[in-house]
Amino acid sequence: MTDRPVAGGSDEPAPVVHTAQGDVRGFVDEGIVVFRGIPFAGDVSGKGRWRPPGPAPEWQGVRDGTRHGAICPQSTQERNGAVAPWLAAFEMAEDCLNLSVYSPQLKAGSKVPVIMWIHGGFARIGTGSRHDGKALAKRDAVVVTINYRLDSLGLFAHPALTARQTDEPLANYGLMDMAAALRWVQDNIDAFGGDPGNVTIAGQSSGGVAVTALMTSPMTRGLYHRAIAQSGAMANLEQARRVSVDQPGSPSLEKDGEALATALGVDPGGDVPARLRALPWQKIIAYSETRPAGAMVPVTDGRFLPGNVDRTFARGEQNPTPLMIGTTDWEQSLVANFNIPLAAILRGTPADEARSAYPALDDKPLVEEWFADTGFHAPARFLARQVAAHGGKAFVYRFSHVPADKRGSVPGAAHSDDVPYLFEPVGLPSVTGDATGKELSRIMTGYWTNFARNGDPNGPGLPRWAAVGTDDLELMDLDVPPAMQTDPRSNQIQYHLQRYQTALEAMRP
Repeated sequence: MTDRPVAGGSDEPAPVVHTAQGDVRGFVDEGIVVFRGIPFAGDVSGKGRWRPPGPAPEWQGVRDGTRHGAICPQSTQERNGAVAPWLAAFEMAEDCLNLSVYSPQLKAGSKVPVIMWIHGGFARIGTGSRHDGKALAKRDAVVVTINYRLDSLGLFAHPALTARQTDEPLANYGLMDMAAALRWVQDNIDAFGGDPGNVTIAGQSSGGVAVTALMTSPMTRGLYHRAIAQSGAMANLEQARRVSVDQPGSPSLEKDGEALATALGVDPGGDVPARLRALPWQKIIAYSETRPAGAMVPVTDGRFLPGNVDRTFARGEQNPTPLMIGTTDWEQSLVANFNIPLAAILRGTPADEARSAYPALDDKPLVEEWFADTGFHAPARFLARQVAAHGGKAFVYRFSHVPADKRGSVPGAAHSDDVPYLFEPVGLPSVTGDATGKELSRIMTGYWTNFARNGDPNGPGLPRWAAVGTDDLELMDLDVPPAMQTDPRSNQIQYHLQRYQTALEAMRP
């Protein structure tokens, strides 16, 4: 954990806010009041592991909110030859459900729009604590960054847990943590100057996937009012996954749980839930490191996520909120260094059909293009169109900015390249040190906070961003300057949208 004193050596007393659990003291940084390490739910270690999060603990006196709380357990394996340097800035523990708040003013009743940020990282790594929310807070928004359970601690099922916990939602524990954070916001954010009646959920990568999943949960209805999904959307129309039921190409989550229990020596004849909860979290994470890389995608559990997310959007039954959704123009960056077999990425689509839709591509570039379109671009457009088709407002973007020092060395804006223009991340160099970076940050924080305020990104000093129609392929290209344009991938996106329509019609009773 790291200390952060009141910035500038101010003689003003440290700010203190009263929450439902107790008083907390923060600090001032560049004019923004910051509070860190505030628990929003109970301990999820021991008996709390693989259970819905309980109430946040109460405390006496004034809690120190100048220090980061523990981040959630995750892998510290080397990636690209090194351990992520930002990990050294934080303590790691299973009791990790805490958040940070960045506020432009501490005045109850101020009704400042709230943005709750859900970090990415395949739902396996990362923390909200490393995303500094001052840039958005300076545009008159209260920013909340959260931690949530990751990896197999955040998405898990086992037949013994299913049999024992019949009165509880199962499996999607990370999503349940996010819902608990939203409830905390409803109960407390007014004291920080925020408006509980105007809350935006925003997330990137697996955080964007979570945003679109939360939009279909009956357990989040009324807890937020707008949604932003960056480089992440539930894409489970063609390959949904369930807790207990095997489906073609998609074994149940319980099968994964049984494999983990067997590998870690849990006696199937004993008290399996107790033995699972007695395992050190380090062993659970170490086991996950032996498994194939990939995101921990939420599953249909029947309660928190009652049904298929994409079909819920297609019926117009998601929580009725405006949606802003988009991608970077080189999402292929996630797989560019891997040799993935074409059949594995096509998931049953005939290779000849795919090659016809993507003419003149060898197998490796076809794998990369298919991955980007089916994992990111087409699902984003599909969900936006469903919102528009049922009378809602949706806005689609494509982030394409490549800094001058990278131009010519990369094909485009990689996955996650957009995030530093909204949040200053711990452990990475700033991208806003030059005039172009500052301008792009101004543009993006303007669009994002306008949307949080009004459900529409448009406002003074920004090019007009048109809402999505039910049949157009227009989007906002986020660069300097930004501009509306027809999607450069229109032919491929149209092909996938037709595939989705065929799948929807095949599923109708």
